[in-house]
Amino acid sequence: YQTTIPFNFFKPDAGILFNFYLSSNLDGKGIPEVSSKRSKQIRQYVLEIFLNSVMHSQIKLGIFTCRQYFPQKQQLDFTFVDAGIDIPESVREYKNSVRL
Repeated sequence: YQTTIPFNFFKPDAGILFNFYLSSNLDGKGIPEVSSKRSKQIRQYVLEIFLNSVMHSQIKLGIFTCRQYFPQKQQLDFTFVDAGIDIPESVREYKNSVRL
């Protein structure tokens, strides 16, 4: 139904490439038309998730991602897999390094 973005892999320093991936794959694909301002906001939110995954998971390999839009539910699902450390471990490491 042309509602998916293909599975892809991005190195940790590939934020610009990921942003291009979003820009070139979010339009169409069954997603309802939105204003250019709203489209930019959506891309910024998803890019922030990508960048947070890179920063907080301490990955070395990269991030795998894909997405699908479900027209009947009007729902957009993204999947990010980073194979890095999880959020609780990242917080523990930060707290141990700061020592208040």
